[in-house]
Amino acid sequence: MNAFSTLLLFPFQPRRVALAHARTPMLQVYLIHWLGVACLAWLVIATGSVESFAIAFRFNPAWYVLGDLYAALILMLLAGEAVFLAVATLMTCWCGADEPVSESWRFAVRVSWLYVAHLWWVAGGVALMLHAIAHWDLNNGNGVLLLTTLALVIVWSIASYVRALTVDRPREHRTVDPLCEWCGYNLSHLDIAGRCPECGRPIAPSVADGTRRSINALYRGPANFVLTCGLAVFRSPEPLLRSITTGERSRLLVKTVVVSLAATAAAGGGGFVLAILIFRGLPDPLRWLFFFPIVALLIGLLVAWCYFVLASGAVSLIGLATSRRCRRNRLNAAFQLVALTSWIYPLWAGVGTFTLTRVRSDRIATVWFYTNLALAVVYLLICVRRMKYLQYANR
Repeated sequence: MNAFSTLLLFPFQPRRVALAHARTPMLQVYLIHWLGVACLAWLVIATGSVESFAIAFRFNPAWYVLGDLYAALILMLLAGEAVFLAVATLMTCWCGADEPVSESWRFAVRVSWLYVAHLWWVAGGVALMLHAIAHWDLNNGNGVLLLTTLALVIVWSIASYVRALTVDRPREHRTVDPLCEWCGYNLSHLDIAGRCPECGRPIAPSVADGTRRSINALYRGPANFVLTCGLAVFRSPEPLLRSITTGERSRLLVKTVVVSLAATAAAGGGGFVLAILIFRGLPDPLRWLFFFPIVALLIGLLVAWCYFVLASGAVSLIGLATSRRCRRNRLNAAFQLVALTSWIYPLWAGVGTFTLTRVRSDRIATVWFYTNLALAVVYLLICVRRMKYLQYANR
């Protein structure tokens, strides 16, 4: 697939493009990426986004004074390369497989570089929004519609990005030495009827077939999965987590996280609007029918994005750290654990946005922010403590 076909097709057929470039040399993908960056820069310049931004926000950029109108744009493009690598590292968890973790990271980098094709659409929406703010009257609801359209374009781009990351890639089967599932001791050349020299546990449960089963075989859908395992992962995690395989990327896990994020968006937007209606009274019917559903949608999308970043960051952080410690790819195991606990996101988001409307001062806002940050740290620690049941699994 040539460079132009890659950039034009990626927003609409992300899986096909990602699969076509799964083994493409990194340098070649990087050159395609820079072709997309050049087209993105031309789009920003051609649409006059810089001038519209300056007019809309009465901003006098430093590069106007220096006489170089687009110097900052070039600097932003160069700094953006670091952002692409950071995002690829954050999203590595979505492409975990039975392969060295470095290979998963390289595939995430390839897809992240190709994501620049989606930024054309996002940049076009931003340019239209800036032009509207600078030159149009947005008091009649057009501004809300434009902002909603831009938000939906961004959601579309993120969904395509995740679909590209989760494509099934052809991989070579890797043979690895069996490990003790309790301590990680190498069990090769040991009698299966004996005990682990490190921890004294029986060797048979760690190497026997059928000890762990696929999630797809145990649970038939996200609702059944969450209802059955949602509380067990907190109350008695060891029997549950030692009964499921960790090396496969189950579609059920992906569906569970997506459903949780959708519920998080609904709870976040609904909690925010509900709090406004309770504490500030019912507005006029016309405003209720048009304005508040749009606000709920935008707040919900923002909340879902925040928890999407939280989940991806937690999986990547736990998975990369564990993979380095046990010298195996444990991104899928970490993803499994976060999917099991993702049912708390809607509850957390609903309460968080409901209480956000009661913030009346900077001091309370600071307390609210650090409270949610502390909850994120506690959530991460809960997942880390349960990772020990998955990190040395042989299946």
